[in-house]
Amino acid sequence: MRLKLVYILIGLFLAVPPVQHVQAQKVATKRKLKKQSKKNAKHAEKSEKSDAAVSEELRKQHYKNQTKQVKKRLKKNKRKAQRYNNHKREFFAVRWWRWIEYKVSSIFK
Repeated sequence: MRLKLVYILIGLFLAVPPVQHVQAQKVATKRKLKKQSKKNAKHAEKSEKSDAAVSEELRKQHYKNQTKQVKKRLKKNKRKAQRYNNHKREFFAVRWWRWIEYKVSSIFK
């Protein structure tokens, strides 16, 4: 019984942290938290800008590496994509011509 009581007292003594340790873990104030979050946001923004600059540089280099025909195709597809993403249709004459070609090819097949 006495041995059990000794173990309980030792366990309680070890479970309670020393006073100095509790004081060392100060709770951060609102001001410090706000300052830290601003610093983190600024750092993230700076890294995003540098990443964007690097990716833009790589994109330009990739474009320079292409042949003349590939550059034309890239430009054409870029225009097509912009038109599609802006929800604009093709010029009416182009649509008519495509329809006429389809009809003529279906007749003479």
